Amino acid sequence: MPLPKCLLTLLASVILGGTVPAEDGPGPLVFVQRLERKLIMELKSTENPPFQVTCAYEDGKRNSYFVELRHSFSRGERYVVSKFEKKTSAAGADVSEMVVKDILTKKDFKLVYRVPQDVGGIEAQFRLKSGQGETFNVSKGDSFTLPHQSEPTYRLVEVQPESATVVRLDKGGKTGTVMVIQK
Repeated sequence: MPLPKCLLTLLASVILGGTVPAEDGPGPLVFVQRLERKLIMELKSTENPPFQVTCAYEDGKRNSYFVELRHSFSRGERYVVSKFEKKTSAAGADVSEMVVKDILTKKDFKLVYRVPQDVGGIEAQFRLKSGQGETFNVSKGDSFTLPHQSEPTYRLVEVQPESATVVRLDKGGKTGTVMVIQK
């Protein structure tokens, strides 16, 4: 069940650490849909660097990457290996862990040897009202500008089935007005 606009505004203000006024979204922008992206990663080898990591993308394609510490990998070089720890369970099984940082979201996650993990995320698809109705996707937590514009900058803070909440950022990256964009 979608959250009411007033709760989305409250949620955004809590996430942003203060109270901010809400208004309808950027005039030329329409929320189209919420998208959940799947990306299954698995640590396949743990003997000696480089380590093998496989990525199964939602388009059905699989890629294997041979990675070392502090090297990026995947489509778009979005992920960086930040730590590797060789571990063995009490039963003698390999339970080694690799810590990976998502460069876009700045969040870390762990891959455990031979345990597939979905590291995908949530996106909002927007459409421009003007022109030819160009559509574009933004991942939750990411900053963006409208296509063909360099300012202003917005950050997507929440995505519900019927709306997306964005906050306008000033030139210094500080948060400003919260906007709830409806379908």
